[in-house]
Amino acid sequence: MLKIVVGEDKKIPVHLQFEDGKVKNLTNVTEISAIFIKTDGSKLTKTKTGGAITIEDDIPQNGNIIIALGDVDTTLLKVNAKASFEIEIDEGTDKTIVQIIEQLEIVKRI
Repeated sequence: MLKIVVGEDKKIPVHLQFEDGKVKNLTNVTEISAIFIKTDGSKLTKTKTGGAITIEDDIPQNGNIIIALGDVDTTLLKVNAKASFEIEIDEGTDKTIVQIIEQLEIVKRI
């Protein structure tokens, strides 16, 4: 579980792997989006084309991405001890949705 303190800058590493153990090859990806729930129940979306998601070490075959959230972004997140988020991967006309269930702990600043 990764802890996020509301108001901090945070980089979230994600390894994209199928249930059978095969790594998601990101070579032909046209867009990657990460979707989080905000305090008002709406969605905060960060994207690769927007510069918030990068493919780690520029090696798409490894399936590793980094999601960068700024302090303003984390201020918008709903406080939750077991928060989930989604990643959408677009490859032309194919879309894959990966749900990351209860892997974030979002806490208030003291």
